[in-house]
Amino acid sequence: DIVSIDVGATYKGYNSDAARTYPVGVISAEDQKLIDVTRQSFFEGIKYAMEGFRIGGKTGTAEKAVEGGYSLSDYYSSFICIAPIEDPRITLLVVVDSPRGETYGSVVAAPAAKSILENVLRYMAVSPDEG
Repeated sequence: DIVSIDVGATYKGYNSDAARTYPVGVISAEDQKLIDVTRQSFFEGIKYAMEGFRIGGKTGTAEKAVEGGYSLSDYYSSFICIAPIEDPRITLLVVVDSPRGETYGSVVAAPAAKSILENVLRYMAVSPDEG
């Protein structure tokens, strides 16, 4: 089994969140891979944080539908976000159809989203201290 613990707290206007995932007993190689990929994706996402801005975002990787089910080799990789999170001025969705090489949204779509957000927020004159 896999147990995930997710805790959030609000204190004097500040919000925090922490999550940990633990294997319980002996787990399958597939379950261990899920834990490893999830952890890797988390740290990959941190690389694309924008200093001074608080952004809400979610990555995604989805198998493409094919006749009779879902492909095991063709994907959509995505990243959706809002910024700045306290007073959203933009919602952005980046979807990469059939990425080559890496397929995770955190690796494929998040870098493009960061680049777009940096330019759009600058164009909209949203300063880092506002976000």
